[in-house]
Formats: sequence, structure tokens, C-alpha cells
Amino acid sequence: MTNAGKGGKKKKMAGKDKLIKNDSNFMFRFINQGYMLWNIVKKFTFKLLWNGSCFAFMFMMPIMFEVLTEQEAVLDKIQRDDMLAQAADFNPMQAAADQPIMRPF
Repeated sequence: MTNAGKGGKKKKMAGKDKLIKNDSNFMFRFINQGYMLWNIVKKFTFKLLWNGSCFAFMFMMPIMFEVLTEQEAVLDKIQRDDMLAQAADFNPMQAAADQPIMRPF
């Protein structure tokens, strides 16, 4: 009895891909087992890379963008403070005028 479905077509069993159809020899069976293992690893790797890249684009990229903008803001503030400190060395009145006015209310 064969593995025939409607219309006499053979059903392909999932995960049972064969490189060599007639595997009566030990070497051919070894080759088919290696090929099946290769297919399993290839499918798993593809799914892992695909899902990982989708996760990275959907979640990690926006998070990294927010972190980058915060870092740029901090570095910009440090640079401005350094420039005000250097300006205070040359002209203290000008440096005092550049600083924001702090009000107690």
C-alpha cells in the first residue's frame, strides 16, 4: 500500500525531505539524515533571524533612537556649560548675562 491521497497523488510528509529517494545503502541513508538535519537547522536559523530582525526594527530601533537623543541633549548641555565657563574667564559680565535668570517662584 502506498501513501496515496485523492487522485493518486503522493502526500509529502512534513520534515521528511530526501535528497536521495532510494536510500537502501547505508551511505545514502547517512546522506539523507544529514540533509534532514541541514533542513531543520536552516529553517530554525531563518525563522530566528527573521523574527529577530522584526523585533529589532519594531522595538529596539525606537528605543535606541530615544536613548541617542537624550545622550545628545546631555552632551549639548555639557558643551554649553563649558563654553560659558570659558567665556567667564575672559569677560565675567558677559557670562553672567548669558546665563538664564532663576526665579524663586
